[in-house]
Amino acid sequence: MITENDDSVDAMNELMRKISIKETQLKIAQESNLIQTAEALENQLSQLQQENEYQSGAFRDRRD
Repeated sequence: MITENDDSVDAMNELMRKISIKETQLKIAQESNLIQTAEALENQLSQLQQENEYQSGAFRDRRD
């Protein structure tokens, strides 16, 4: 059970790292006026955030 929780925490940490990187990339694209790139990054960020919400819910369910 502890290993499963550790794996879940590791997955959440990795996802949060990916979100942080994508936010940085988006900020750079916006500041550089790279409109199409920014739009693509916004879509990717949205997908990661949705995945984060899903995993957060699943993680909470396992802890309860």
